[in-house]
Amino acid sequence: MDLSVIQFGLKEAAEHSNTLVEWTLLLYAGSVATIVSTSYIRPPTKKLRLIYLSFPPAWILLAISIFYGRQINGRYLASIFSKPEFHSSIRAEMMSDLEYQINFLQCGMIFLGIWLILYVLWWVFGEWNDSKKE
Repeated sequence: MDLSVIQFGLKEAAEHSNTLVEWTLLLYAGSVATIVSTSYIRPPTKKLRLIYLSFPPAWILLAISIFYGRQINGRYLASIFSKPEFHSSIRAEMMSDLEYQINFLQCGMIFLGIWLILYVLWWVFGEWNDSKKE
């Protein structure tokens, strides 16, 4: 395989990984903002607030996704400075890491989705008081 084609593929994989890391960081920021924000209606009872326990597993899974994204960038840099005979093994490791990155991101999103579904169900069907404290 042509060296420039391999290098182009490695660069594209690294750029895709960077995009996934950016999305992951946005998910982190959004979930933290959800917890510390005061501009939305919170479940009034401790039992209902248990839905927020879906955040820690999501954060852990998202952190693992970011870890694999960082691995991909390291491998891409290694490919730039390595001999061409190592590029095929670097490519295989990058593709494996990219698959892990995507899988952990999806799993983290599942936990955030669980929270969102439960929150919307509570918001639609629950009884809550919308009067603001003064």
